[in-house]
Amino acid sequence: GATVENITNYVNVTGIQQAAGVVGWLENNTTTFAKNCVNYGTITATSYQIGGIAGFISGANNQISNISQCYNIGKVSSHSYAGGILGVVNKNCAAYYSISDCYNTGEINSLIGYAGGIVADIPNVNIKVTNTYNIGVVKIGVDPGYMISANTVAATTKPTTNFYLNTLDALTPVCGETAKSSDELKTLELGENWIIDGIDYPRLKVFE
Repeated sequence: GATVENITNYVNVTGIQQAAGVVGWLENNTTTFAKNCVNYGTITATSYQIGGIAGFISGANNQISNISQCYNIGKVSSHSYAGGILGVVNKNCAAYYSISDCYNTGEINSLIGYAGGIVADIPNVNIKVTNTYNIGVVKIGVDPGYMISANTVAATTKPTTNFYLNTLDALTPVCGETAKSSDELKTLELGENWIIDGIDYPRLKVFE
């Protein structure tokens, strides 16, 4: 399998498509992981499929591709399909995907479509998105974007336990995300991988 782990990017990245702070295109024929990664850099693409951590992930049949314990602080901008953590999940319905224990604070901009604080586009695939939050501004042109942008997501695989700051400009929930106040976000119970102190927004233990 492929493992991308313990990487922190401070460099600004500019490309045409599949640009990211850590890995632009992640594809393998077995299990794939991106874990304990951080992006501080500004990520810019003139085309599509970009993310703070990963631009595009394609999983193998009956294998799981997972992004966990990652966060993005950098600004992410593209023509379309811009995500704080991940740009696009490949439309392989026989693969399994997971995004867990991640957050975004960066500004996310897509010129014409599909922008998400966590992920820009989820097609109809087997995916679980859990224990994530977004406090970054997300825009599609001049309109508000999404926290988790989905083309179609089966009811059995809808993301859960995902939250966004309620003062964001009409951020659109499409996958059951929950709006929280700043104070509520600071006291969220997100699980054993997080530090919750009620003063700052939740932080990942692995980076402390």
